[in-house]
Amino acid sequence: GELTMDEIERCQADPAKNLKIAKVTTPQPRARSKGARYTPVSKRGDRPNAIAWLLKNYPELSDAQISRLIGTTKPTINAIRDRSHWNTSNIKPQNPVGLGLCSGADLEKVIAVARARAGKAHAPGAATAPDGILARNEVEPAASTPEETVAPEMAIPETPTMQIEQEVNIESVFGDAPTQSEADKDSDPQSI
Repeated sequence: GELTMDEIERCQADPAKNLKIAKVTTPQPRARSKGARYTPVSKRGDRPNAIAWLLKNYPELSDAQISRLIGTTKPTINAIRDRSHWNTSNIKPQNPVGLGLCSGADLEKVIAVARARAGKAHAPGAATAPDGILARNEVEPAASTPEETVAPEMAIPETPTMQIEQEVNIESVFGDAPTQSEADKDSDPQSI
């Protein structure tokens, strides 16, 4: 609402009166319905990627929560979980916020509810971007350990990293430089 000039003048004339906000006469946008919504054709192929990302990073989410959040069906979620989806070989987990399939606030809300049901602690800001994709107005996520965010069956086994402690110099990279006498032989036109 807004204050009208009449209301301001009325209260200036009588200081004992309180300002009253004028009622909004413009129609307000309707709240989004809970049911199915239209997803553009270009984003329909991204749904399985978003589902895989949610299953990998937040196994505590129920199928119904994922279904409502992304706008998909439970059989599709189960097919991706069981790796029996027709396009399994091409599915790469991607953040649904980055794909534009849901908002960061919606994802935060759903994950908070799921973690409350599961009895897990919730770090604010960590829900939307464990892989670094953030919406423009969101804060950087809190650091979390991989054990908290990845389901054990989907975790990548740790491999020992190779550490090379060799000194790097020109000789070790390119080999020994030719001596002056070898260089002279190569450049001498008579030796050909």
